[in-house]
Amino acid sequence: MKKIIVGVIMLLLSVPVFSQVVEGSRVAVQNSDIIVKDGDTTKSFTLQKVMDFPGISKAELLSASKAWMIETFRTGTVNNRVVDAEGSYIIDKPVFGYYYQHDQRVNSMASRCHGNIMYTFRLDFKDGKARMMCTDFIHNSIDWVLFGRTVHYDMGRITNADMKNDSWPKWKQNCWYDAKKQIVDVFNVLSASYEKFVKSYKGSNVEW
Repeated sequence: MKKIIVGVIMLLLSVPVFSQVVEGSRVAVQNSDIIVKDGDTTKSFTLQKVMDFPGISKAELLSASKAWMIETFRTGTVNNRVVDAEGSYIIDKPVFGYYYQHDQRVNSMASRCHGNIMYTFRLDFKDGKARMMCTDFIHNSIDWVLFGRTVHYDMGRITNADMKNDSWPKWKQNCWYDAKKQIVDVFNVLSASYEKFVKSYKGSNVEW
């Protein structure tokens, strides 16, 4: 039980407060620059944004992007980074903490879904432009010990389906909707941070 409580406290400290950006159960965005590409009931949706950087070459964007990723994805992701031979894109597999926002009780049913969401992050480059994409969102809950055994309340792959499993209890359905809200807001934060960083970046030759 101590392990569970400590895990929940760490999530509370690490997860930012997000605004609600999903209407009903389908993904909706407040920023018209962001494109939502729907998956189906088995495939994740994709969030995408194209950003303009006039006068900045593809090579300069790659250099700035490496620096931004090192600063932004600080832990556990360095070995997952892939840069293609021509410097046209970067792929990473970061995670962010998931904490159900609408019930603050540590012992609530929804707290069983506290954990993290892993996803595929990609940046594509050409002179003067960068495209950010996030997809393949997968939820894993923290470890829970019940009656002497470890159990999980994973939601698995987060899709744009109305509901992944109709047999889920109401509290888990609420977590499904809430997870999609948080995914979109994380994307908003990442794209805003990246755009600001690149426009002010002065470094070069970043070492990984």
